[in-house]
This record gives sequence, structure tokens and C-alpha cells, in this order.
Amino acid sequence: MTAVGIDPLAAHLFVFYFATISVITPPVCVAVFVGSGIAGTNWLPAAGEAVRLGAVTYIVPFLLLLYPGMLLGGGPLDILEAVAAGLVLVIAVPGLLAGARLHDVRAVDIALYLVIIALAIYPHPVTPFIALALLGGAYYAGRAGKRRATA
Repeated sequence: MTAVGIDPLAAHLFVFYFATISVITPPVCVAVFVGSGIAGTNWLPAAGEAVRLGAVTYIVPFLLLLYPGMLLGGGPLDILEAVAAGLVLVIAVPGLLAGARLHDVRAVDIALYLVIIALAIYPHPVTPFIALALLGGAYYAGRAGKRRATA
């Protein structure tokens, strides 16, 4: 990774991060085997649920490579950009996978989450802030619609 120009600290953290995720990723998934043994269930559905719940953790290492601000590199704008992208992804990816509602129509929710996630990942100085604004706007618009429906 360093041979193609990646910062050595980011490259090492990328590898380390994925090494720590191995406790929930099949076929190693030691934590899943222990948890399923305690729960008295089959390990394979437990592993699928662990990966689904921990899906956002698979994206964070790539943010270390895309956004130097994740490691407090660059200027204040780089750090704000990294924080915005990380915040959006930590909220939007679980929201998409858990089926959190932003709108009355599920297909609109999925499309909105996908656009927000794509904007947060796209490495441009403005896109994480647009994604954050879209996520906040969709959330508050959905809340306002629910209030009007119940009133």
C-alpha cells in the first residue's frame, strides 16, 4: 500500500483494523462461535447477523485511506470533511441495513440511503457535507410528516 503512495500510518491502521474485525467475520469469527454457543444457536445465522450489524466497521478502514483528516492530517477543513463523512456513514449504513424509515415508501428510503452513502464516500471536499445535509433533511422531513399524520 505504501508503494502506491498511501501514508504508512493509514496503511498500517487499515491492516490492523481488518485484523480486529476478524472476530465477527466468517470463517474465523471466534466471537460468533462463543456467542452462538452461549445463546445455544447455530453459528452460521449468528455470523450473518454479526456481519450485518457490524457492516459499518468494514467501511471505516477505507475512510482512513480516502480522508487524511481521519488521522488528523491536513488542515481543519480536511478534518471536518472526514468527520462529516464518518458521521454520515455511521448513521446511514446501519439505517439502510436495519430498515430505518425516512419516508413512507421503502424504495424511496433505500434510494435515499444509497445516494447519501455514495456522496459520503465520494472523495470531494463538498460531498460529505451535502450527504450530511441530505441525511439531516430527510430525517427531519420524515419526522415532520409523521407528526402531521398523527395530528
